[in-house]
Amino acid sequence: MCATFERTPRTYLVHGPLLDNGYLVMYEHIPETAEEVITRAEVEGKALHTVETELLGVNVLELGAALAKHWQLPESLCNLTRYQDQPELSEEKQEAAIIFVAKQLAGTVPEPKLVKIELEVSDFTLRLQQ
Repeated sequence: MCATFERTPRTYLVHGPLLDNGYLVMYEHIPETAEEVITRAEVEGKALHTVETELLGVNVLELGAALAKHWQLPESLCNLTRYQDQPELSEEKQEAAIIFVAKQLAGTVPEPKLVKIELEVSDFTLRLQQ
């Protein structure tokens, strides 16, 4: 089980770079497969995590969440790592939605398209669509 932590801007700043640890493992250990995943996702118009699961039986977000759990990082970080590309499935919906939008705006992960997402979070509704 992952540890717990207090949510503060400082902890999110420290944990932010850990969200993509699964990508680092894939790019370091199986770079040819990583390239194939990106190419197939773009050509077939599929999300990266879908192609990763098709090719590897697991996606890098699941791998990253497993690593975070193994390292005994906070449960919320494990959850955010696993669901950062599917924020509607996360227990941390607001934080996962913010990460999802930030990744799309920054263009740091090549996704073939934005998915339609609607989340009710606190006092606001986040709506994204292509």
